[in-house]
Amino acid sequence: MPVSPETLVALLEHEMETNTGFVRIHAAEALVEYGYGYKVSPVLLPDAGVETPGYRLGVWRTLAQIVKAESERRDYVERIRRVLTNAAAPDRLVAAESLAKLRVADRSDRPVLEEWLRVARDTDAPFLLWLLLLSSGPSERPQDEARLARLLDSKDPVSRMRSGYALGRLGNASPESIRHLQQCAESEPADSRARVYLLAAAFRYAARDSASAAKLKQELIAYFASSDANEQLQASTAIGARGSSEEVPALTSLLKSAAADARIGAAGALLHLLR
Repeated sequence: MPVSPETLVALLEHEMETNTGFVRIHAAEALVEYGYGYKVSPVLLPDAGVETPGYRLGVWRTLAQIVKAESERRDYVERIRRVLTNAAAPDRLVAAESLAKLRVADRSDRPVLEEWLRVARDTDAPFLLWLLLLSSGPSERPQDEARLARLLDSKDPVSRMRSGYALGRLGNASPESIRHLQQCAESEPADSRARVYLLAAAFRYAARDSASAAKLKQELIAYFASSDANEQLQASTAIGARGSSEEVPALTSLLKSAAADARIGAAGALLHLLR
């Protein structure tokens, strides 16, 4: 029997209430995405004043999406920006990622990002370039995007993973970047931690009902059986965004996983597919 949306929402609520750190944030963000932000506020608002590096940014970026007053939203965004511009903050990179996920980019931050990029490791650069891209003018965009796409060729799998993730989330990558992304997804080693991210990003851009999309979908579904909860989360999220009712049974089975992130990914994907 198909699982009901009410059951999925209750599952996500349970995961949000009983887990901590970014697992809690993943569940909260899934609820926000599907219109259940009012269930998130009572849980995350008490954490709005926490200073735990990393986690605080997850809290602020989630609350920024659900507060009703624009002044409150600006307050949470400014909290994140203050971390971004503080060179001593241990979670600066999470601040860049959070602003990019919110699609909040301020051109006044470009000098800060460019200065950081001059010394940034390949593993950090993708999130900085993602945020930089969101503030790019028409004349800057091609060069900024090409810088991000080049990191798909990095020797570091974390850099390839993050650049694929960023390009996928960008949503409007150029045809050149998409072709390069698809080529990299095909050639990424099977045992690479970056592979599921590259497949997911390529799947976002693949023409619906094309042979390429069908192949990418099957490769992503194979990750449902992974022993890595994060891989299961990434794969199920991608399938939820662009899959079909055919994937409902496999995702329903994933709800029984022992790993919270796998259950969260499956629940969010099913909510999308069952809408």
